[in-house]
Order: sequence, then C-alpha cells, then structure tokens
Amino acid sequence: MLTSAAIIRSRLAATRKGSDRLSIDLSDASGTWDFDSAGDFLANVPNRFRQNFLDDLNSAQHLYGDLWQDEWRLKPNFVLSYGLRYENETILIDKNNFGPRVAFSWILSSQARQ
Repeated sequence: MLTSAAIIRSRLAATRKGSDRLSIDLSDASGTWDFDSAGDFLANVPNRFRQNFLDDLNSAQHLYGDLWQDEWRLKPNFVLSYGLRYENETILIDKNNFGPRVAFSWILSSQARQ
C-alpha cells in the first residue's frame, strides 16, 4: 500500500503593515469594453465594461492532498492499481474533492515476473 500527503501554503502578492511586500495590480486600470461579436463592435453595442480599481491584493490559501493507492497482481503478467485521491483548497469552497484512481499494467511478453 502506498500513501502520500502534501500540504502547500501559498500567498499571492500581499500588503502587510510593516512589510515591504506590496503588489498593486495595474492591469486594466483604464477599463475594457467587451463585445459579443465583430458586428456588435461595429455597431458599438458592448455587452460588458470592466475596470480594475488598483486594489491591493491580499490572498492566501492552503492546498492539501492525500493519496491512498494499492495494487493487486491478478496474473503474473497483469497488475491492477487502484486508489483514492483527496485534494482541498482553502480559497475555494468545493465539496467534490475525492477522485478515484484506476490503472493496469499488462505485459504481453511470456517473460512476465512470476
């Protein structure tokens, strides 16, 4: 049985009191008009306007992951691997964090391990 785990802590550009870490997103500061088609653009009919207001970015998250895996040798030339993976991020709310894992190895040669 194989088991593994990972914990990752990441921080996007942040501002903190007493810290020189500062990131201000300057992209899209003057705004952008979005159009659904070239015809809408030519007719000056936008579907959305968006603008960045030069906000400071402060975001942190933790990523957790676990893997449980085992394998079963059904025949000398055929191995079935199966397992379950769990992943979670603290920045997203998602209840569907489990993922099954299934794989097989089939050796066609007559020199398969006994």
